[in-house]
Amino acid sequence: MSRVSDDGGEERDRLRPDPAGPVEPVGPGPPADFVVPDDASELDLDLLAYRRELAARQRRARVERLFKTRRWQRYGVSGPLTVGVLMVVALFGSMLALLVPTTGATSPPPQTIAGRPAAAPGQVGGLLPDVTLRRAGRPVSGRALRPAVLALLPPGCRCARLLEEIGGQAREFDLPLVLVGAAAPDRGGALRDPAGQLMGTYAARGVTLLLLRDDGVVTAVERDVKAGRRLEPELRLLVTAG
Repeated sequence: MSRVSDDGGEERDRLRPDPAGPVEPVGPGPPADFVVPDDASELDLDLLAYRRELAARQRRARVERLFKTRRWQRYGVSGPLTVGVLMVVALFGSMLALLVPTTGATSPPPQTIAGRPAAAPGQVGGLLPDVTLRRAGRPVSGRALRPAVLALLPPGCRCARLLEEIGGQAREFDLPLVLVGAAAPDRGGALRDPAGQLMGTYAARGVTLLLLRDDGVVTAVERDVKAGRRLEPELRLLVTAG
């Protein structure tokens, strides 16, 4: 029997080819479901979706820069709060322009003059006489003041507290208190009745109130009114009667 040295056997083992073939390097490869399209146009939908996502990210970034920028911090307020306040102010100003009427001495009243009142002009239930009053040198039609509470004041009237009480009651019904006097100062908000027509027509005594409805009818005459007088029942009828 021939003997084979150990070194020769090891050498032959190294030179003998591997029946399984050469070993390829192992590394990461494409996933099992990866498919390479034959036509590049098949990727158009994926490209379009990517572009939309990119545009959405850019829009979000612009909004964040607007509301989170440090420019607002110099003024001690946040961006969203400032923008919100400005929007509310703009909206409120627009609503006021639409809802608040422009008033003036010669502006038309909200309702036409009563056609057939129950009494003659100058009496309770009749129209207020068509007198011309004066405010700061300008003529004002008495009937144009409606609806209102007209306070006819005697000369030298020291009735500030009384007028304050009456004005507060009138405001509860959204009615203005109009001061009229024969010798009232021809300035400010007081009206002057130079000829004393209203005083004489309604036989005024002390502080006299004329409750003038929105159709020009005088619904009540209250003479010699004192402090503490409550007028809510008469004022309620003034704004509800038609």
